[in-house]
Amino acid sequence: MNENSSSLDLSTLWVECKNPNGRIYYYNAKTRQTTWIKPEGQRVMSQNELDQLLANQNETSIKIVTPINTDTTDETTESIKKDIQSPNDNSTTNYNPYSYPPPSLGMPFGTFPPHLMPHMAQMMQNNFPGFGSIPPPAHLLRFMMPPFLNPSGLTTGKSLETLHTELKKLRVQLKELEDKMEKINNEASVWSEFKNPEGRPYYYNSKTTESTWDKPLVLNDVIDMQNQLEHVNKTIHESEKEVKRLETEQSQLAAAAAAANSNDKQQQQQQQTVPTPAFINGFTLEKLDSNEIRRFGEVSLMDRNLIDDKAKGKARPISTKPIPGTPWCIVWTSDNQVFFFNPTSRTSLWDRPEELKGRMDVDEMIRAAMPQDDLTNTNRTIATKQKLDSTPDETEPEAKKIKSDVISTTINNLNGNENHDNEIKLIQNTTERLNNTQESNYETEAKAAKQRELIPYETRIKQFREMLAEKQVSAFATWEQEKNKIVYDPRYSLLTAKERKQEFDRYTHERADEERREKEAKLKLKKKEFRDLLKESNVSIKTTFNEFASRHSKDERFRAVEKIRDREAWFHDYIQELKTREKDGSSRHSEKEKLKKDYFSLLKELKVTRNSPWSDIKHSGEHDPRYKAIESSSRRDDWFREYQTKHIDETIPISNETNEEELERQREKEKQERIDASIKKRAEEVKEQLSGFQRELDKEREQLKKDKAIENFKALLTDMVRTADAEWKETKKTLRKDPRWEQDIDRDEKERLFEEHVNLLEKKRKMAFHALLSEHCTLTSTWKEVKKIIKSDPRFEKIFSNERKRDLEKEFELYMKDKYHTAKTEFKELLKETKLITYRSLQMIRESEEQNHLRDIEKILQKDKRYLLLDVIPDERSKILMDYLEDIEQRGVPPPPTASLDRRKL
Repeated sequence: MNENSSSLDLSTLWVECKNPNGRIYYYNAKTRQTTWIKPEGQRVMSQNELDQLLANQNETSIKIVTPINTDTTDETTESIKKDIQSPNDNSTTNYNPYSYPPPSLGMPFGTFPPHLMPHMAQMMQNNFPGFGSIPPPAHLLRFMMPPFLNPSGLTTGKSLETLHTELKKLRVQLKELEDKMEKINNEASVWSEFKNPEGRPYYYNSKTTESTWDKPLVLNDVIDMQNQLEHVNKTIHESEKEVKRLETEQSQLAAAAAAANSNDKQQQQQQQTVPTPAFINGFTLEKLDSNEIRRFGEVSLMDRNLIDDKAKGKARPISTKPIPGTPWCIVWTSDNQVFFFNPTSRTSLWDRPEELKGRMDVDEMIRAAMPQDDLTNTNRTIATKQKLDSTPDETEPEAKKIKSDVISTTINNLNGNENHDNEIKLIQNTTERLNNTQESNYETEAKAAKQRELIPYETRIKQFREMLAEKQVSAFATWEQEKNKIVYDPRYSLLTAKERKQEFDRYTHERADEERREKEAKLKLKKKEFRDLLKESNVSIKTTFNEFASRHSKDERFRAVEKIRDREAWFHDYIQELKTREKDGSSRHSEKEKLKKDYFSLLKELKVTRNSPWSDIKHSGEHDPRYKAIESSSRRDDWFREYQTKHIDETIPISNETNEEELERQREKEKQERIDASIKKRAEEVKEQLSGFQRELDKEREQLKKDKAIENFKALLTDMVRTADAEWKETKKTLRKDPRWEQDIDRDEKERLFEEHVNLLEKKRKMAFHALLSEHCTLTSTWKEVKKIIKSDPRFEKIFSNERKRDLEKEFELYMKDKYHTAKTEFKELLKETKLITYRSLQMIRESEEQNHLRDIEKILQKDKRYLLLDVIPDERSKILMDYLEDIEQRGVPPPPTASLDRRKL
């Protein structure tokens, strides 16, 4: 065996195989490199020949009865490790563990690498459970597939680079959709939806002030664009989760590989010193590396945990069966109980889930109890444990043990059934993802704890509340409803679970109060604007709501109140206030009369005379309640004057001369006060008038100054700009040299004056050109003929520069078109002025064989220049004449001149 092995060089051995289409390809037995071309100068054998050779070597090794030679085993193990794990191999082609085969080609599934064929033959001879009937468990996949079909490729779906590329495209698409959404929102902002009193919706455009029953298309576009944005956001969110998951898996795989390499040496020493069985689960110990031994050891430890827990009398999961079409599995326990387990969401339920209720097949599966195959697999697992040397098992949390046992028994159950290949892959992938997710959760929580130690509590609270505001958390939603919005934000982990819940509740309460206050403020503002509208519309107590609504239905303040019953209620409240105010006005009038009567009685008690001064009466009665009841001092004075005028008996004699003198002084004083007040008032009026006059004078002065500056600038343009071809950019450089440029005119005004001046020059040049053409061309002249004539005219050279001569033909065509149209119009006017032409002229021409009447008409028309101008187109002229004759014949006898007068009278 050793000689054959030594003669078999795997690096130079190529194996010939066929793909499913029958095409031949070759792969290297060591590097697993594939190629379509047959290697030159290398040893090539078919797959059957290689299998036979390795089978012969295996038979020779089985016949050896002596104990295993440890030296030979070590050498073989080392050679196998070099064949499998040689990252720094110096061969011509480096091995890439993620390389792919040629297009539409792969090594046939189930074909083993050459250096592992003896182990596979040994397993087949030892009747490995289930081998040969179904694919092996996930931890054996790498022995059964070439390197380019690594098992990780079965679960990954897409590479990390592909996901990053798709994520970039999705973000670009999201940006484009947001830009479109902004444009559509701007277009849709002018539309508002309302409902008529019958509840039928209609739509109003605030820009065009139009209403329509049909829903505008732009509003539907807004809804469609929102759905697209939600879909893209959801896709981006899922892609980001997948990227994080793949990055976590890669980092964990790298860490596991590093740990495995560091422990290889220690595992080899343990193999040399500690006696181990010759076979584990059908594999020879010498042919397996340390990673495979450790993997089988983990499976045995789980089996031992299951046996130990059953010995202790605990209820443990012992069998599981997947439910078709759902992610749920039925799990049987050791005490013959049944519960439901979802490996995707890691959920266990004693009660049946909602999606499984009413399914008859689930009832049949539960009634059938645990399958016998599961019981056999469980017994087989217990027997395997008893054959191996057990090691002290580390204690684990109860929940973790239950999850491991459920998953392990699920795998054992599926391995015993030929029809569950897809379920095996699903459970294995789920197991890996559960472990990766749990480890990543631990790492994330550890990082968050470190971050919470570095950031102050107040800052963390502030950032958490900012996150809630950015994510637009609803004030009336629960923590469970809004958790999905914020759980993926980095600021979510700034607080502990308890602090998050407390801060969330506090935020929602505050936000609810704010929204309630905002709603009340908006309602109050709408009510105020609605009352202002009622005041402006001069509503009276006799006005009805329907009248008011019909007049102001298009007013924004009226339409701002969405509910019709609110509008009507506020209207009736206002009408009620008007009625109350009117009643209060009448009561106030009676109260005023009472105050006035009491005040007059006070004045009568004070013996007020016609000559009594107001100042004396004011001091005498200021402490009386009847005096204090009148709050306005001007009203007291007015009523005092009224009392002196109407209620004092004029027959009361003046007692002495003192009263006369005092009265005279009072009159003079009052007169002087009136004079001073009049003078002061007049002075203020004069001052106001003067200020108004001064403003007008200043305005006129500024206007005159501006007009003068404009005139000076126009004179500058007249002197400096002589052609219509001048451009402002070039001309203003020349104009700056003139002192008249520095006028009090802004730049835009100067440019406008320049354009007006150039347009005027262009108009003058066009008029001169038309005058020149009118001298030398007729209605049928062409540009080629006219150009030869006017080219020699000295006026032509003065009018146009060489640059503009190219545009003359177009100008000539416009001139001729206008001239032709004008000539036809003038000829039609001439026909209307000719009195010889009547509605009977056409009939007379038809009846006369010599057409004397037509010749008479033409003789009269020939005396007019408008007829002679069309000599160059006689056919067109005759056609116009005949059309006119037919037209007046159809109209018939013209109405008398008095017909229009009679119509105006009516």
